[in-house]
Amino acid sequence: MAENFIKMKLFLLTTEGLGDYYIIAETPNDAEKLLGTQLNEADYGFSSNRIVRNIKILTSEIKIGFNDKLNFNDNNRMIISKGALANER
Repeated sequence: MAENFIKMKLFLLTTEGLGDYYIIAETPNDAEKLLGTQLNEADYGFSSNRIVRNIKILTSEIKIGFNDKLNFNDNNRMIISKGALANER
């Protein structure tokens, strides 16, 4: 049976004036767009401070499978956030 995985990466995004954010996404562009959307919807800080100045890949690959479980390759450690828990959805 073929595995149905969505390949994701963990990125560290640094903004102009609002600090650092950890984002799980498929591409750096997706990570930047997701962060921008969240900051804009919350109207957080000044819009000039929401600009992403640096994107760093922290994990090589995260696989999210058919059962919504994260699988880290290359001995990366699991990152748990409150919103990621199944009973928090």
